[in-house]
Amino acid sequence: MKIVVSERCSFCGNHVDFIIREEATLLREAQCSNCKASLRSSDLAKILLQVVFPDKEGLTMGEIPKGINLTVLNLFTEGPIHNALKLLQNYYCGEFFDDVKSGDFYNGIKCIDLQDIPFEDNKFDLIITEDVLEHVWDIDRALKEINRVLKKDGMHIFTVPVHEKNKTVSRKGSSKKVYHGDPLRDTGALVNTDFGNDIVDLMAQFGMETEEYFVHRFFPKEDISYIDEEYDHYLINRNSLDKVFRYNSIVYISRKTELCDKNFIDCCWRKIVSFFSKKE
Repeated sequence: MKIVVSERCSFCGNHVDFIIREEATLLREAQCSNCKASLRSSDLAKILLQVVFPDKEGLTMGEIPKGINLTVLNLFTEGPIHNALKLLQNYYCGEFFDDVKSGDFYNGIKCIDLQDIPFEDNKFDLIITEDVLEHVWDIDRALKEINRVLKKDGMHIFTVPVHEKNKTVSRKGSSKKVYHGDPLRDTGALVNTDFGNDIVDLMAQFGMETEEYFVHRFFPKEDISYIDEEYDHYLINRNSLDKVFRYNSIVYISRKTELCDKNFIDCCWRKIVSFFSKKE
């Protein structure tokens, strides 16, 4: 095993080594030597705590007051972020399941499709997605939905693999299929979008002001993974993806400022359709 960084973990609060196996290149997935949280999750938690609780220096995720007036949606139902927030009085979580309607339950877990979020407008103060957006089929629709269910000034805090030397591109229709590891699917989760260095501008198209936090910069942008250029290496190492991918640990916070004209029209149209449906 090798030490990637030595620093304070945002979950257990200890100053620890974040370690990963010697041959691994996916350094943001190194684990806390004490509580086993990933460095990527610890980095997201660090930025969340700094932004949401700027006056509480040194706060850990486990010390967030349970009675705080904060409505949170987390697109994950396990892991350190979930475990730290699940006792909040206004905490919601779910997963995406294939062939399950968004809003229905599967094995006791609510299915949440980001393309059709099963909650009302302006509900959440905070939405958390960890390496989820790259797997959504219709990313434009998902970002509109995230905007819709966030309150004014609400925040979407997220991580995605970022291909820093390139612009964002869709992988839909590509013959070079790429999958990430997924505890819910034996085949892994299909990647539909490779996010690039224009991600902040992309979010702005959907009424979101986005801040980019380079928490750990392990690689120059020229060395970041671009699987289309090393696809044979990816195929050979499908069962050891931590030896394939190389990404920096970047956290994004998109803040909903106001509805863009199209979202406003979409919102009004949904209300009109709902009104007449009830009349019938």
